[in-house]
This record gives sequence, C-alpha cells and structure tokens, in this order.
Amino acid sequence: MDEACDYLLHFGATELRRLTHVLENGIPLYWKSTQELSPAPLTEQALGFLHPADSFAAKEVGR
Repeated sequence: MDEACDYLLHFGATELRRLTHVLENGIPLYWKSTQELSPAPLTEQALGFLHPADSFAAKEVGR
C-alpha cells in the first residue's frame, strides 16, 4: 500500500480509482528498479490525513 501511494503521489494522482488500479495491477517494474527506498515527505496536505491511533478502534457502547 505504501509503495502504491508513493508511486501515485509522485505523479500527483490522488484519486481512489487510480489507487485501486495500481493495487490490482501492481506497480510497473521499471518504477521499482529506478526508485530508492525512502519515505515520502509529509506535506501539509498529507498531514491532514493523519489521525491518532485510537480513532481507528471501535468505541465501546455502554449498555
């Protein structure tokens, strides 16, 4: 998932359909061989998608 997102963000592609396509078909081999493994920089736009870990857990409902 991280590789697919890095690949798409390199081209400025943020559409879900493009991510789905890359996840289904894979990242082109020429891309993998030319890229060094390094984390993508966190831009202000990317930071807007970050959430605290507890926001992903289901909240317990009182009975």
